[in-house]
Amino acid sequence: MEAAHLIRELLDSCPRLAVLVTSRKLLRLAGETAVPVYPLPLPDHLTSLAEILASDAVQLFLARATTADPHLAVTETNARVIAQICRRLGGLPLAIELAAARCRILSPPAILSRLEVRLPLLGGGPRDQPARLRTMRDAIAWSYDVLDPAQQRLFRCLSVFVGGFTIEAASAVCELRPASSPLPHPKVSWSGRVTHAWRGASLPDEPGMSSPAQSSSAVLLDEFTSLLDQSLIYRFDGDAGEPRFGMLETIREFGLERLAACHEADVTRDLHMTYFTTVAEKHAPYLPWQVEVGAAVARLDAELDNFRAALAWSAKRDPSDSFLRLAAALESFWIRRGFLAEARAWLDSALESCLGAPVPLQAAVARAAAWVARHRGDPDLAQAFGAAGLVLSRHEGDSVAVIHALTILGFVAEDRGEFPHAIALHQEALTLGLRLDLPVWVAWSMRNLGRVCHLQGDLDSAERWLVDSLNLFQREYHLFGAAYVQSELAEVALIKGDVRRAAMLWQHRLALSWDEWGLQWCLEGLGAIALACREAECAARLLGAVAAHCQRMGVDRTPAQQARMNHMIEQVRLSLGEAALWTAWEAGWRLTAAEARAAGLQFARKIAMRPWQDKPAVDSVLSLTRRELEIVRLVATGRSNQEIAEMLCISIPTVKRHLTNVFGKIGLPSRSALTAYAFRHGLL
Repeated sequence: MEAAHLIRELLDSCPRLAVLVTSRKLLRLAGETAVPVYPLPLPDHLTSLAEILASDAVQLFLARATTADPHLAVTETNARVIAQICRRLGGLPLAIELAAARCRILSPPAILSRLEVRLPLLGGGPRDQPARLRTMRDAIAWSYDVLDPAQQRLFRCLSVFVGGFTIEAASAVCELRPASSPLPHPKVSWSGRVTHAWRGASLPDEPGMSSPAQSSSAVLLDEFTSLLDQSLIYRFDGDAGEPRFGMLETIREFGLERLAACHEADVTRDLHMTYFTTVAEKHAPYLPWQVEVGAAVARLDAELDNFRAALAWSAKRDPSDSFLRLAAALESFWIRRGFLAEARAWLDSALESCLGAPVPLQAAVARAAAWVARHRGDPDLAQAFGAAGLVLSRHEGDSVAVIHALTILGFVAEDRGEFPHAIALHQEALTLGLRLDLPVWVAWSMRNLGRVCHLQGDLDSAERWLVDSLNLFQREYHLFGAAYVQSELAEVALIKGDVRRAAMLWQHRLALSWDEWGLQWCLEGLGAIALACREAECAARLLGAVAAHCQRMGVDRTPAQQARMNHMIEQVRLSLGEAALWTAWEAGWRLTAAEARAAGLQFARKIAMRPWQDKPAVDSVLSLTRRELEIVRLVATGRSNQEIAEMLCISIPTVKRHLTNVFGKIGLPSRSALTAYAFRHGLL
């Protein structure tokens, strides 16, 4: 930097002169063009062996490793381990060289296992190099030590972020205050805040979340620039196009060391927890009822690693109200993104910690746990938590929370086949929504009533409710709700034999790339269409993708859902044979969620554009409702009408009515014929 004035004099004296300078910082001379030197490109974990070996990062590791251990042999197994090492080190050349030097005494797997804490391993560089290049800690310290105290404090604070951060987040969490100053714990009414979320209205700014013009002073921006100049942080564009910043994990580890050494870790992590709790409470609660669901999911996706870090910190230290608020707020987001196992783990911890918490917060945790239990296929647990949430919400007089609890209990009643009870719960939710003038909540209740009518086999009533719901969602510009209802209408259209319309309707929900939970139903619905169109191989691929996706999400299907899946598999087996079935199934199983979604969209578009002269015959089993399937399975095991009524908690006349519907739909004359039908179609 001391030579900057000399370079300026040379350039002024020699107009055609160009100077190439390597430096940790910009010289800040007129006409200077900065060309950042980025970390080495990293191989993806799904790439082939040839692509891994062609990676610059892996080549650097191997070049240094073979000088330390000339007998190191490259195999596919250890090449993938080396790729993981390079990814863990963020592609930093010095870190890769120092790690590779350890091959003198450690194998690549042993090196990888020791990289949970990186800095102690990354030492022992060549003695003929400057001291700052002999260990990774010294290399980072060299850049850290030239910062002024305020810049050093900012760097330490930024190390608590995981997966990136915005300037707004940094200004909230890294305020330049003494470490001993009190934390700003916002006094926020949990239920009062989220009451506004479903309207899509602007919520008040959270404490510490003011705009860049208000909170990002020129001093803060200068300090950010200094950290960028020192390559201690880097900038990237978020999915929404907003500028975000990140810190390589090896550098972040150094920052966390310094944060702890300066006794600032607790206060900074508490500020981090407070900030991301308010972010979650702004974007996540009652997610399906918000107008801009996709935008909210994108915002939450960007901060997923920060949410996890905040929850882990609070759970480890001492679960507080902030932990409960954050765990409860994220429930809908976790479900939509398919993180059911993770959601259950956090909510189990929240349930253990919520005794003594404010009643609205206890109610929110109970409702969140109910939704997750229901989506994981545990209706009994969902019923228990949902009932507790309803009682607590009624006690507090929180009408929106009451609708929320009624809705989950209505879904649980559907899953149990208790359709009259489900209708009563959804009707009460609808009445409350109308009284409070909440159009989106009203539209969801209409959809739910249409769903129950569909499950009962009353397709005309189902269509009326669903069309009214669709019109209201479209009037409110609620794209997710509209797509959700269109997927219900697709199922009705398929039962009526209109596969072209069904395929057109499924496309709307498939297009919601963030809806991981809904993907399974889209693919299964399209699998049924493929069977109706006699495209058994395509059906097998789609069903294989469904099974893989459910496994990734940790979903346990209900007996009726699994019976439907088993029947479709049996139909494919009859069409293709055993070997071809499992070949196609395996191809679908290997698809990622994005690949399965693309394949589903391609098939749906093909069917929607196909000219049909005659409607394809729809498999009779697919026309049966969930309750009808349950009754068929019980009849096939020899149960009487009275036994079926007792097992399903319904009346004998209701059993008889369902059986009449079944006999009419599939054209069978007797119970013995129905038993043979159930065995033939794999329903047992």
